[in-house]
Amino acid sequence: MKKLTERMLVRLLKNKKILFSHKSFILALGDQLVLGAFVIKFQYPDWSARFTELLRSSGRMIWPLAYFFLFAALLVIDRLVKKFVLGFVIAIIVLVQYWDVSSWHGFVQQQITNASSASSSVFAWRSDPQVMRMLTMANEIQLLPGDDWQQLKIISWLSARYDLVSNVAYFARTSPSVLRTKAQGQLDALAQGELVPGVVYAITDAELVLATCQRSGVFCYSVDKMALAIIANQL
Repeated sequence: MKKLTERMLVRLLKNKKILFSHKSFILALGDQLVLGAFVIKFQYPDWSARFTELLRSSGRMIWPLAYFFLFAALLVIDRLVKKFVLGFVIAIIVLVQYWDVSSWHGFVQQQITNASSASSSVFAWRSDPQVMRMLTMANEIQLLPGDDWQQLKIISWLSARYDLVSNVAYFARTSPSVLRTKAQGQLDALAQGELVPGVVYAITDAELVLATCQRSGVFCYSVDKMALAIIANQL
């Protein structure tokens, strides 16, 4: 068994497809290898920057490679382990996987049940006439202070649906504090009463809502724990 395993490992290392997959895996992880204070930086050609950035965006290259290694591992196990033992191992894996996701599955089902039995419509803002009217008249939507992670999803959806520029968005390695810092200039301007024509302000801070909506010439509409504000004469 030991010799057979060694021979298979040697064959795998000589396999060009396997080596290509390993190289692609390293490429997907990034252009630096860090081991404590020891850093190795891979210098990719300038012309390949666009290609490598796309592959590494949100780690999307990892998924096809992970599936490849998974199926490759299953093939190796299939050759090394007897059939009846392999079936037993797979059965245990399936049971463990079922146990692992069962609680999450129950939670999701309960959330769906609660949402379907609620008296109010789920995501009512998607078809709210006032929301649709305000966004149709705008060319930009700003979430302020910008650090509400839950409302960010709504703003992203609305900006895509109505073809609007958005001041915040979710990207890999983004955090609420980073978004708030980026939106600080817009936040300061709104706090001083400087509203820009064509912009709908989605405000999640209670004090900022009060200060903005009490100003003359500002129209506000409350929806889903936030206030949408716009210059009144634009409606």
